[in-house]
Amino acid sequence: MTKWEYKLGDIVYLSTDPEQIERIVTERKEQIGGTLQYGLSTELVFSFHYGIEITPEYDELKAMNIRAKQEN
Repeated sequence: MTKWEYKLGDIVYLSTDPEQIERIVTERKEQIGGTLQYGLSTELVFSFHYGIEITPEYDELKAMNIRAKQEN
């Protein structure tokens, strides 16, 4: 059985979104083979994403277009 990371109504962000727009989980679907996808909504846009693309944390540095220094 596959485990869902997010439930309907959760507020999430896309880890690659430079604007860090708040999204709400409005749909969940399981693809053939067990792959999970989440339907995310904003005021104007609805799109499906995989769990690996989603984070519950707002990235303030990304939203301000500031890159954190990488440690070597």
